[in-house]
Amino acid sequence: MKDKIHFQLTTAEGTVCDEMCSYVLAPVTGGDIGILAGHAPMIASLGEGVIKYRTDGKDHFAAVSG
Repeated sequence: MKDKIHFQLTTAEGTVCDEMCSYVLAPVTGGDIGILAGHAPMIASLGEGVIKYRTDGKDHFAAVSG
Protein backbone atom coordinates (compact mmCIF):
# COMPACT_ATOMS: atom_id res chain seq x y z
CA MET A 1 0.00 0.00 0.00
CA LYS A 2 3.00 2.32 -0.17
CA ASP A 3 1.82 3.50 -3.60
CA LYS A 4 -1.68 4.35 -2.33
CA ILE A 5 -3.16 7.07 -0.18
CA HIS A 6 -6.21 6.85 2.04
CA PHE A 7 -8.76 9.24 0.53
CA GLN A 8 -11.88 10.06 2.48
CA LEU A 9 -14.51 12.56 1.37
CA THR A 10 -17.03 13.41 4.08
CA THR A 11 -20.03 15.73 4.11
CA ALA A 12 -22.29 16.84 6.95
CA GLU A 13 -24.52 13.89 6.02
CA GLY A 14 -21.79 11.25 6.12
CA THR A 15 -18.92 9.68 4.20
CA VAL A 16 -19.22 9.84 0.41
CA CYS A 17 -15.96 8.09 -0.43
CA ASP A 18 -13.49 6.04 1.60
CA GLU A 19 -10.94 4.53 -0.81
CA MET A 20 -7.27 3.68 -1.23
CA CYS A 21 -6.25 5.79 -4.24
CA SER A 22 -3.17 6.20 -6.39
CA TYR A 23 -3.94 9.85 -7.21
CA VAL A 24 -6.27 12.66 -6.12
CA LEU A 25 -6.80 15.99 -7.87
CA ALA A 26 -8.76 18.47 -5.75
CA PRO A 27 -9.85 22.09 -6.15
CA VAL A 28 -8.61 24.21 -3.26
CA THR A 29 -8.99 27.92 -2.67
CA GLY A 30 -5.63 28.68 -4.33
CA GLY A 31 -6.17 26.45 -7.39
CA ASP A 32 -6.03 22.70 -8.03
CA ILE A 33 -3.69 20.38 -6.15
CA GLY A 34 -2.55 16.92 -7.20
CA ILE A 35 -1.79 14.46 -4.41
CA LEU A 36 0.25 11.25 -4.74
CA ALA A 37 1.40 8.69 -2.18
CA GLY A 38 4.16 10.10 0.01
CA HIS A 39 2.78 13.66 -0.23
CA ALA A 40 3.54 15.81 2.79
CA PRO A 41 0.61 16.08 5.23
CA MET A 42 -1.47 19.18 4.60
CA ILE A 43 -4.72 20.93 5.37
CA ALA A 44 -6.48 23.00 2.72
CA SER A 45 -9.92 24.51 2.18
CA LEU A 46 -11.74 22.85 -0.68
CA GLY A 47 -12.91 25.13 -3.42
CA GLU A 48 -15.84 24.66 -5.76
CA GLY A 49 -15.21 22.21 -8.58
CA VAL A 50 -14.62 18.53 -9.26
CA ILE A 51 -12.46 16.11 -7.29
CA LYS A 52 -10.87 13.42 -9.42
CA TYR A 53 -9.53 10.30 -7.73
CA ARG A 54 -8.01 7.15 -9.23
CA THR A 55 -8.56 3.65 -7.82
CA ASP A 56 -7.38 0.48 -9.54
CA GLY A 57 -6.60 2.41 -12.74
CA LYS A 58 -10.12 3.87 -13.03
CA ASP A 59 -10.91 7.57 -12.63
CA HIS A 60 -13.83 8.64 -10.44
CA PHE A 61 -15.29 12.11 -9.96
CA ALA A 62 -17.12 13.96 -7.20
CA ALA A 63 -18.58 17.47 -7.42
CA VAL A 64 -17.75 19.88 -4.60
CA SER A 65 -19.63 23.10 -3.86
CA GLY A 66 -19.67 25.63 -1.01
